[in-house]
Amino acid sequence: MVTKKVTVTLPEELIDRATELARLAGLPFSTWLARVTEHEVKIQDGLAALQEWEDVEGPPSPDAEAWADEQFVCATRVRAATALPGRELRRPPLPVVYDAGALLAAERGVDRFRVLHMRFLAAGLIPVVPSPVLTQAWRGGARQANLARAIAGCHIEPTDEETAKAAGVLLGRSGTADAVDAIVVVTALSRGSVVVTSDPGDLHKLAEAGDVASQLHLIVI
Repeated sequence: MVTKKVTVTLPEELIDRATELARLAGLPFSTWLARVTEHEVKIQDGLAALQEWEDVEGPPSPDAEAWADEQFVCATRVRAATALPGRELRRPPLPVVYDAGALLAAERGVDRFRVLHMRFLAAGLIPVVPSPVLTQAWRGGARQANLARAIAGCHIEPTDEETAKAAGVLLGRSGTADAVDAIVVVTALSRGSVVVTSDPGDLHKLAEAGDVASQLHLIVI
């Protein structure tokens, strides 16, 4: 990413507090400020995309609103970091991970997904989409306009070596072959996150093979 040096004028007490937060995060002040700004930009981009979605398709149903409210409470309760045995938590906890089924629900314009996604963003929470999940779901074109609107408010996370190896171990233990599902499970467990999915079966099987089924929390669209 290309960077540009800028001068920002802030109240002294705000600078002091921000400097302290950066220190607690173990980051240089400029890096911390960039991350905070990036987070807010992503939230606002995601909310704007959802407003566009509503402008095109109208407001969601009351049933979808009620369902999303209930599930949002469930998701935000899952805060404790849960990790695979022998694997330390190395990333900050996030509230939710989307699998390919969740993205396809977005593509189809499912009201439940739309409202739940809005609840996360309105609370300042950015859902994670592992990059292989996006590859699995994305085909491009106008028919995926709603999917494009959804991922405008998501963090697309590359799969690193540690995650890839842990996912491979789960595949070997479970006897399944869907590497993307395994990456979703590892990503969620490493952060204590809820997974939003439309097909919980294989995810449960992978978690059971890793003896962590009780730690995998799912919201089924």
